[in-house]
Amino acid sequence: MSNSGFSGREWNLHISVTTQARSTKRTVLICGGLWNPSSLPDRGSQALAKLLWTLCKEQAAKDCVTQEQFESSLTGDVLDAAQEALLQAVADYLPSKKREAFKTLLAKYFSLRDEALPRR
Repeated sequence: MSNSGFSGREWNLHISVTTQARSTKRTVLICGGLWNPSSLPDRGSQALAKLLWTLCKEQAAKDCVTQEQFESSLTGDVLDAAQEALLQAVADYLPSKKREAFKTLLAKYFSLRDEALPRR
């Protein structure tokens, strides 16, 4: 379970068998975009937004947040935070042995990404 402050709100990204079934088609569409969103700048971001909406729409309904409001708030740093929260939610979903391996992989990915990005 991952809590993220993206989109100016706290969203609980929880992946279960139920949410996985709802989002399987979207996950397939976005797989490459999760790891390298710049390779598909438009389609990757749109697919990520739709996948996040699938995971958060019940929470959004309670707060009267529409899909358009939710997706339009996903820009820049917010999009990066949402992507990281989704990857953490995927890690939390996995069985413990795979979870630890995936978290190690994520830590390495984030480290390499941060080294590659220009410092401000």
